[in-house]
Amino acid sequence: MVHKFKIAVVEKNPGLVGRLRNMFADGRVANVPSIDHVLESFESEIYDILIITSAAFKAGEVSGIELLEVIHAKSPQTQILFMVETKDIKIA
Repeated sequence: MVHKFKIAVVEKNPGLVGRLRNMFADGRVANVPSIDHVLESFESEIYDILIITSAAFKAGEVSGIELLEVIHAKSPQTQILFMVETKDIKIA
């Protein structure tokens, strides 16, 4: 049986989510409304990949270190991709 990976995307602009949903049209891409909702999402679902953009990260209240620690504890197999613009590289 082939494992269909699940992707959670945290992005203020719906463009990235739309492009990923076009690539993976089988419902495996979830839009998480904000960085503050990521932990709630991981309570009910386990994702293989979490994509966070710097714009979404800056708009949230959750500490980045806290977020990484909790996700690693709940779902150590989750790969986290942090996409930043050049001007936001220090956030990463």
